[in-house]
Amino acid sequence: MDVFLAKGWNVCLFDFSGSGLSDGSHISLGYHEARDLDAIVNNMRISGNRRFLLWGRSMGAATSMLYLMLSYLLPQSD
Repeated sequence: MDVFLAKGWNVCLFDFSGSGLSDGSHISLGYHEARDLDAIVNNMRISGNRRFLLWGRSMGAATSMLYLMLSYLLPQSD
């Protein structure tokens, strides 16, 4: 993340529920996590961020792709 911070980018790091240091004991391999990611991105938009780079490893990458697919399929509210 140091590379992004050195460029002056805002960085948001988090663990999905049931992963890493987060509470919970279950994961859904991206299904519910995509909804969690949607809430995080919406919160970042409310905070004034307009451009995003999603990066994840393993389930994080799958969740990012699922989130992007859903964002094209579901109606967006502005």
